[in-house]
Amino acid sequence: MSTQRFLNASLAKLQLCLSRFNSNTASICLIKRKKYPRLYPTTLINADGSSYTIRYELPRQIIKMPLELDKLTPEEQLKVLANRKPQKKAVDIVDNLDGDTFSANNYLKKVTRKK
Repeated sequence: MSTQRFLNASLAKLQLCLSRFNSNTASICLIKRKKYPRLYPTTLINADGSSYTIRYELPRQIIKMPLELDKLTPEEQLKVLANRKPQKKAVDIVDNLDGDTFSANNYLKKVTRKK
């Protein structure tokens, strides 16, 4: 008798699951997963410049490992820190007022309207 109740209850649960989870619900709702279901090929670049391909759960193309400043020499540390600072762009200002060849009369015919 108890096995019959168990079978009836399991069949009821199976029918409930089949009616709830079908292809239509997957198309209109968001997949609520914290991790992606597959692994993606990703290039991992170490601090020394070597690289190899790993499988990563997020779709990334390149992952670059940070440098460890404690293991570098003081000269290399200064070089790395100098490269991290923003570079100032050099601006050349040219004063060429003596050789100015601009003439507004050359462009006057393009400004006036035709009647």
